[in-house]
Amino acid sequence: MFSKPLRGIIDHAIESGVVDGFGSGRGRTYMLSPDVYKTKSARIGYVRQADINEARYTELVINLAKTNDYIARADVVKLLHVTDGKAYTLLRKLVRQGLLEPINKGRYAKYRYIGN
Repeated sequence: MFSKPLRGIIDHAIESGVVDGFGSGRGRTYMLSPDVYKTKSARIGYVRQADINEARYTELVINLAKTNDYIARADVVKLLHVTDGKAYTLLRKLVRQGLLEPINKGRYAKYRYIGN
């Protein structure tokens, strides 16, 4: 967690439009605002920076699962910088879609890629 002075600086940067905040709580992330990027070539950098969003979460998790024997919820949390709950929900969705299969259940659940 941020110290009070740093939190004040970040809050001021958000209010002035220099920084955008995404998410909430411990999973909150920050990124420079598109207004910071004045030229077209710099805006391309912003789009690249903002590329990892929820629309790509499924693809990123599947790529991780393909390159490993199995993955755990903690792996998804580290990969996507999301909460445990969000990682669990995403993994369950991929199981329902038939792309992953659970190896065990509960706290030590692992998932294996079974899709095409």
